[in-house]
Amino acid sequence: MSVQLTWTIVQSRLHAMTMKAALPVHAIMATLEMASDVMILMNVLLTWTTVQNMPHVLILRGVTAVTVILGILEMAQNASVRKVTHQAF
Repeated sequence: MSVQLTWTIVQSRLHAMTMKAALPVHAIMATLEMASDVMILMNVLLTWTTVQNMPHVLILRGVTAVTVILGILEMAQNASVRKVTHQAF
């Protein structure tokens, strides 16, 4: 009889401990879910902002590409001028 009573007390205490432990776990899980929702929302806003700014980004990239190409052409022209000048002297 005492074994049964002891087992009942142990089960009762385990149940109480489980319930006490479950509360912080639920709080942590809710916090993580909320953080996940916030991150998803921030990603959506960042994507929307990127889409809105895309023409500006494309223009800047285009200007950069044109500048690089012009720089390469200018270096090539300078190199050919030096080559011709060097051959002339």
